[in-house]
Amino acid sequence: MVELRKVTDDNFRLVIELELADGQDRFVAPNIYTLAEAYVAVTDDYNVPMMYAITDEDAVVGFIGMAYERPKDGQQLGKYEMYRFMVDRRHQGKGIGRAALSRALELLETRPHGPASHVATSFVPGNDVAKALYVSLGFVETGEMDGDEVVATYEMRPAG
Repeated sequence: MVELRKVTDDNFRLVIELELADGQDRFVAPNIYTLAEAYVAVTDDYNVPMMYAITDEDAVVGFIGMAYERPKDGQQLGKYEMYRFMVDRRHQGKGIGRAALSRALELLETRPHGPASHVATSFVPGNDVAKALYVSLGFVETGEMDGDEVVATYEMRPAG
């Protein structure tokens, strides 16, 4: 069964040892880079990082980096962001990515770090697999770009 488990000292090395399939490195930053970004976010108090190992039957098979961006300038709602997602090359094509993203959305719908109206993500143009997966789970392209990546959002159910 696919689950999300917080990255801890127990699984940190397994997360950084995960491998992308050939050619996917142009779509996804290395996991160690994402974990370093999370550290900087904590020290700068920019957002609340949420780093999770994706497990299947207790084996670490992927990684997802998410964050809660606090409300700004008098706004009442912040936003959640999925900014890194990968499944190890040896575990791709088994439905793990869909299951993991579904679990991530279930988690974010609980608003674990604060109120929010949506989840944002982005993907590199040409990454048709990621685009199809996000769209199939309810993400909609906004027409905006985040650097060289296409932005898509998932509208959260009303809190309550």
